[in-house]
Amino acid sequence: MPINLPHILHQIEEACKASSSNQKLCRLVAVSKEKPIKSIIEAYNFGQRHFGENKIVHLYDKSYSPELIKSCPDIKWHFIGRIQSNKIKKLAGVNNLYMVESVDSMDHAEILNLSWGLNHQIPLNIMIQVNTSGEPRSSTLLHNSVFREEWHQTH
Repeated sequence: MPINLPHILHQIEEACKASSSNQKLCRLVAVSKEKPIKSIIEAYNFGQRHFGENKIVHLYDKSYSPELIKSCPDIKWHFIGRIQSNKIKKLAGVNNLYMVESVDSMDHAEILNLSWGLNHQIPLNIMIQVNTSGEPRSSTLLHNSVFREEWHQTH
């Protein structure tokens, strides 16, 4: 674990103050993929709270690690990978899931919303990936006008 993590967190805090940004909106998400639980706990003890994983299975397993639950009670997990349809329900079951970055289809958003709502009283933070340029992509992205119409229909 880099010893300069407290320095980096302090720099982020100072940059938020200098820009008059809401400090709660400024955060470092430490990508913990393939890192041992010991390293996550060490970063947590230095003040890091937000951690990201790009594989749902690894995220799920880490979120239920007894050692992490005991040592990092207010850890906030971010899913930062591409969502596979067959793993959305597992994603919704992640302990201390804070944010999904990002959802790229209304089908995935609806399944995630329904799955999350079955077991949670608080809304899930998600980032929606919107194709504003209209360029064809390999993934199914929502065009902004379609997104507005479909989003209003579901909420």
